[in-house]
Amino acid sequence: MISFPNESIYSILARYHQRSGSPTPSHTYRQIFGKPKKRIHCYLPSNIAQIGKFLCIPPEKLLYENTLYRLYAFFLSKKDAKQLKISMLCGGSNNPTNIVDSRSNLAKHNYVYKYCPICQQQYLMNYGSVYWRIEEQLPFIDYCTKHSNCLEQMFGGDSGVANKLILPPLELSNLEKREELTKNFCQFYFDFFNQISTFSEQTRFESVVTNLANSKGLYQGSQINNKRIISLLNKKSASIPNLCTNYNWLLRLLRHPKNSYHPLKGIVALYLLSDSLNGLLVDRSPQPYVQLKPNEPNVEERTDEKIIKLYKKQYSLNKISTTLNISRTKVKSILKQERLIPLTEIERRVCVKALTGNDRRLIAQELNLSVGYVEQCISMDKTLVRHRKNLKQNQIKSEYRYSLKLFIDCHPSCSIKHVKANRNKEYHWLYRNDKNWLDSVLPAPTKPLVPIRSKLKINHR
Repeated sequence: MISFPNESIYSILARYHQRSGSPTPSHTYRQIFGKPKKRIHCYLPSNIAQIGKFLCIPPEKLLYENTLYRLYAFFLSKKDAKQLKISMLCGGSNNPTNIVDSRSNLAKHNYVYKYCPICQQQYLMNYGSVYWRIEEQLPFIDYCTKHSNCLEQMFGGDSGVANKLILPPLELSNLEKREELTKNFCQFYFDFFNQISTFSEQTRFESVVTNLANSKGLYQGSQINNKRIISLLNKKSASIPNLCTNYNWLLRLLRHPKNSYHPLKGIVALYLLSDSLNGLLVDRSPQPYVQLKPNEPNVEERTDEKIIKLYKKQYSLNKISTTLNISRTKVKSILKQERLIPLTEIERRVCVKALTGNDRRLIAQELNLSVGYVEQCISMDKTLVRHRKNLKQNQIKSEYRYSLKLFIDCHPSCSIKHVKANRNKEYHWLYRNDKNWLDSVLPAPTKPLVPIRSKLKINHR
């Protein structure tokens, strides 16, 4: 099955359903998913790996080119973006929309499938078929930038388009024009989506918005200049009505750029801070869905390696922190782990007490420190962390050995079955970690008692 340019996955399945001659959508769903009913989201569908296997299309290609994953992943943290990718490819209990809808949005948008009637006539002439274009499904956008008219909408719930596998009609009914100011924001939205689809997944929203805020002079040390933010809102808020009634959300976004945000909130922030899209994004990658082979090294440099390299170039801790956009505490802890910065007197005392196997709560109580600070000091020495893990392992082993041996001595006639039933946790832990000792202590296995059956006399003929 060949997909058209920027065609949504729902549209690919709808065209397959019509061309295959399936009597009902349930028949097509049974072929693909093994069940008669399946809701396919217009821009964040799940079970893409299963769909790609059925259509003979690489799942990664479908994910990057036929969904809005790239747009959402740009504004999510690395952890949430990875979770969204797994959910869209493999499905499961966590729906993709549940991951992204948990982020507060600036405006509510209905679950609808959108299309431009004029564009559909052009698709019919060029490709021989109409189809649902993924760009037209962008949240909050109901405007076609090519023809300056509003998009037609069809409800996508259970009673709507989502379960029916239909293609958009060709009726020309809603040709209302948009205002020029709103048109500017919609054009920015479309252009940003087209650019983000050709850039590397390593390009993150946090670095882009931080650089823009610095160029606009919004940061005053650790504080934010509220007057400059208000002036930016007054200049461009007219083009995005009902979205900029206050600027509290923008303050939170600038203070915590590493958090996950809804794409609409991030795009509005970029629209307010940037004059154009030129030079806004970097790290071009023309084939984003091609993965590295297992034996191919990752060329991206690790954060701790960057910190060590800058420190050896005589950079100060504050300069390293601002250059890499990392907290000063994290920079110092990494340098202490590599023994480039000496430990303080209190940190050395904590490490000496931890080396003898003292509990972290007792260390904190003796030295009048918090438990969190004690754990932080211990984590600076990787050898000490491994040593304490071995001490904990040996302590658990001795406790479980004593408990199991005591039960066997008190019950000399017990069997292995009785030991499992009464000392289940100890038995299975020792079976995984200390099997040789466990086999030497357990009672010898006994043969099961077979009941004596009377021999039947067979009458010979």
